[in-house]
Amino acid sequence: MSTRSFTTYEPTEEHTFDINEETFRLNKSVPGAVLLDFLGNASTDDAGAMATVLTSLFKEAIHEDDYDRFIAFTRERQNNVDLETLAEIAGYAAEKLSGSGKATQSPDTW
Repeated sequence: MSTRSFTTYEPTEEHTFDINEETFRLNKSVPGAVLLDFLGNASTDDAGAMATVLTSLFKEAIHEDDYDRFIAFTRERQNNVDLETLAEIAGYAAEKLSGSGKATQSPDTW
């Protein structure tokens, strides 16, 4: 029988993003399943599915102390937060919180 053990990455950096000089913090990580959902639906033509997956990613990625303020900010008409901006924020969050490049075991040790 063959067994392989995996160790998850340990987030060390804190990340933020700004919209119109308003700063929002990201959590240090998001659940892997949320990232898979995002990646699986990122280029869908189904606007409803895209909205659901973006909402899920934002809920997990944006720091709990900033999440309600972020949602309120995006709902304010005068802030002009469009779909392109939301997609860019989602991409940034997924990139920063995916653990990419932070593996604790390198392939040459397998």
